[in-house]
Amino acid sequence: MSIILNAAPLSFDRDTIDIGYLPDEGKEASAALREEYRDTHVFRFDRREGLIANVGVAGAAPLGDTKAQRLDENLYLASRVIQSQIVSWLKGRYTVLRRRNPVIFWASAQRHQLLSRAVQDVAQKRNAEISPLSGLDVYVRFRLDTRLLYPKGNKPTPYLGLLIDLNTSNVMDIPVSELMSRGLDPRGMYVGQRSKERDDFLLPRFETLGRVRDVRDGRLLLTDQKQGDGDSGGLAEQIEARSALVEPRSENLAAAIHTVYGRDARAIGDRLHTLRRSYATATGQLGHLEDTLAGLRDHVALNVGGATARVGDFLERGDGLFPLMISTSRPTCLFGPQGRKTGQHPDDGVSKYGPFQYMLHEANEPLVVVVCEASERVRVEQFVDELRDGFPTSEWEGATKNAQVRRENPYAGGLLGKYHLRRVRYEYEEMPDGRPETYRAAIGRVLGRLPRRPDLAIVQTRTEYRGLKGDANPYFVAKSEFMTKGVPVQAVTSEKVEAAPRQIPYILNNVGLASYAKLGGTPWVISTRNPSSREVVIGIGYTESFERRLGPRKRYVGITTFFQGNGRYLAWDVTREVEFEGYAEALLDSLRNTIRYVETENEWEPGDRVRLVFHVYKPLKRTEIEAVRGVVDDLLQDRYAVEFAFLNLTTFHAFRLFDPDKAGVPYYPPGRRGKVMKGPGVPDRGLCFQLDPRTALLQLVGPRELKTDLDGAPEPMLIEIHPDSDVDDLTYLVRQVFHFSFLSWRSFFPSGEPVTILYSRWIAQRLADLRPVTGWDPGAVTLGALRGSKWFL
Repeated sequence: MSIILNAAPLSFDRDTIDIGYLPDEGKEASAALREEYRDTHVFRFDRREGLIANVGVAGAAPLGDTKAQRLDENLYLASRVIQSQIVSWLKGRYTVLRRRNPVIFWASAQRHQLLSRAVQDVAQKRNAEISPLSGLDVYVRFRLDTRLLYPKGNKPTPYLGLLIDLNTSNVMDIPVSELMSRGLDPRGMYVGQRSKERDDFLLPRFETLGRVRDVRDGRLLLTDQKQGDGDSGGLAEQIEARSALVEPRSENLAAAIHTVYGRDARAIGDRLHTLRRSYATATGQLGHLEDTLAGLRDHVALNVGGATARVGDFLERGDGLFPLMISTSRPTCLFGPQGRKTGQHPDDGVSKYGPFQYMLHEANEPLVVVVCEASERVRVEQFVDELRDGFPTSEWEGATKNAQVRRENPYAGGLLGKYHLRRVRYEYEEMPDGRPETYRAAIGRVLGRLPRRPDLAIVQTRTEYRGLKGDANPYFVAKSEFMTKGVPVQAVTSEKVEAAPRQIPYILNNVGLASYAKLGGTPWVISTRNPSSREVVIGIGYTESFERRLGPRKRYVGITTFFQGNGRYLAWDVTREVEFEGYAEALLDSLRNTIRYVETENEWEPGDRVRLVFHVYKPLKRTEIEAVRGVVDDLLQDRYAVEFAFLNLTTFHAFRLFDPDKAGVPYYPPGRRGKVMKGPGVPDRGLCFQLDPRTALLQLVGPRELKTDLDGAPEPMLIEIHPDSDVDDLTYLVRQVFHFSFLSWRSFFPSGEPVTILYSRWIAQRLADLRPVTGWDPGAVTLGALRGSKWFL
């Protein structure tokens, strides 16, 4: 297995660099100093010396007292110098979008202007007189960063690595007036202008101003405007078409291509798609990144304080500087009536042994309400009957008789056979149409006539409802009506009911899993070796909600808690959601409730070691960490030995992993003939490397997890331990993150994130969607029958 990391090590021809030192005369003086010399020097406050360290670039000498200092003790300063020198070389040659952390620029070579290439290719093939339109293009965008990395070894010495990443960027730098003269109708599109940047060489940033509702006398009349920055704080109601640009979204680019290139637009669009794919797939990305690295090595001279730097090749497994590998493996899952049956594949385990401790499941004869439109009744009935009884094997064999690979029926047992429910009773309620008020009335009727609260509601919806907000969304209205009465909801779209027969069992399999969990069942749990410490894992995820794109946005945070008991991880208190401004207090409240519950439930004894692990979507502030420690100290009062681990988990970074020897995984795409390979060059799921003592890179999506061959290269997850953590066993914590990615009950497949983050974000998203619905009561999920329910799956 040949693994490549997109980081090229930097080596230097000497061990020392020349650094200048200036006195620190305060924040304002330091800012003025950096501004005056921003193009010729790089500055960094040196805590060891109590002085401002600086290194000259572009031939400039250091300022102040100059000393020769060890390079390996000043790698952060050297990192900044390398970025500054790369930017100096890029200026005038490329379009620079960002000058540091990371450096971002558009490639200028003709081969990297993809729409122009597509136009030229089609023109040549058709012998047509069409040519690219300047300002309308798709550029390749490169991202460069420098990071400290550690090789494997007992006492590894850090070194600098140059990271290179890429993607593609739509460009529509043509006045709206010109596009209109060619026939483009801008109504419904968002438009904006480029705002001035601090540095003249940086491309001015595009700022969206509003959506065009009409055009009059060369002016664009706007709605959903961005709030103005002037003294009035007003909204820009109109803008000259000649000074506006169309927002370069994919749908706007497609419309512009259709307008500009007419009958050739489809061929150009197809060719553009093909060209873009070579920059999206793992094998294509690696080839382009290696070409770019070679170009930088050949053309950019790097010197840090008198030490000449050499850029090596991308790190490959087997190199002496390649990071240490952290081995991972699938967790053992528990199933069966007593919860003692084991297996590593949840679908097989539930099918063979039944769900975890299903004998203790209380809702074994659930009452399920089914709400659907009258015109959909028969097909919905057929779907939910198969949900209960299983998809008939005879139909499965008929649907797959011509399949090139024969598979077993994935949903033969249904809720009765696979999940061991004794009986499922359905109560139907029809609606004449799909309006929100019709849903509300139908739910009122069915709940009014039933003798008791249903255990679950299955609601037929439509894909077209997505994107509708608040009371305009029929599904949100239905969900609010049921959940305020303590009834979890399972949505089933008309499109899924109408899926091809060979796809229906797979849909039923996921719907059945989520439904059983919403009924209070536990499909499976993860078994873990009993450590000497008690453990609680808290996940924090977020979502943003807004009524209009450019209007005020609210960030909501969800909190999920898991605890370890009797050698397995169990979920508890998974229904917290709060606005971002109040999330710190909500976290503390959740922590108080969790510790009180788990302390009693697991019979903690004085002197026990207790480990609290936090999975967060953003690094916690030190004040937040101190508040967490304070709450725990108040609750536990030195009865236990408590240790903390704070982990930041993100996929927003420049690291990429490649496996050039990986041919991909074969699959048979529906609607296309023959076998194709998906994910060539993508490393297997579970591959993990330690970048430094507190940071690891974990691949959670491998070639098998990609849906189609059209998917791009997946980003690995970057896991960082906060410096204020007590626990620094990165290997243990990374493996725990990996295991939690097998615990989502929305699908039998492992997820691309641990459920600590995934569940938290789903909670925040679902509750943010429900907030604007008339009659919604947030207390329904925190105080009522739904507390502890997996209603959000």
